[in-house]
Amino acid sequence: MKRNFLLSALALLLCLGAQAQSAKRVLDKTAQMVKSAGGMLVDYTYLVNNSDHGRGTLRVEGERFSNAMGSVQSLWYDGKTLWTLSDGEVYVSNPSAEELAGIHPYSFLSLYKQNYEVKESKNSCKQFYEIVLKPNKKNTSGLSIVVRIRRSDYQPLSVCLLKDGGNVAVVVQRFLKHQQFPSGTFTFNASAHPGVEVVDMR
Repeated sequence: MKRNFLLSALALLLCLGAQAQSAKRVLDKTAQMVKSAGGMLVDYTYLVNNSDHGRGTLRVEGERFSNAMGSVQSLWYDGKTLWTLSDGEVYVSNPSAEELAGIHPYSFLSLYKQNYEVKESKNSCKQFYEIVLKPNKKNTSGLSIVVRIRRSDYQPLSVCLLKDGGNVAVVVQRFLKHQQFPSGTFTFNASAHPGVEVVDMR
């Protein structure tokens, strides 16, 4: 549960960007920037429930992505197959569109258009927008989202997910666009992880 919460936060970080019209305009521009960024590399820190913390690196290129969260978990997705490395095991699956929606960075590009009330926070300042998304009556998820976006270029700076008293905060440390990644970046390399048990769930 905690890991899924963190993965959702990371996905949102790349895709969300801001009172109704002005907030939506900021979100639209952020989504447009992300879509046109090409290969992206994002280094981040995360904090779960104000106690568990760590660092990670996310790489995205089109439908493909990899996400390394230190010793907690690593993911590779090549557009069809998903490898999830955790606790000495790697789970191999071909996720459905619904399953992928919870972890793929691009899957949240339209989230703010569906079942959320969106407004700009009073905490916005000259450096960044702070946008708050709260579930409307049709949304039973209970998930609220706070996103900060840099004013100068619409780059996401941080995202915080709040639900049932729990929270996940992700802060961007480095955001690079138009990156070229070597072959193999988005697939699991067994030789780099000797002794790992493979669990094929396809």
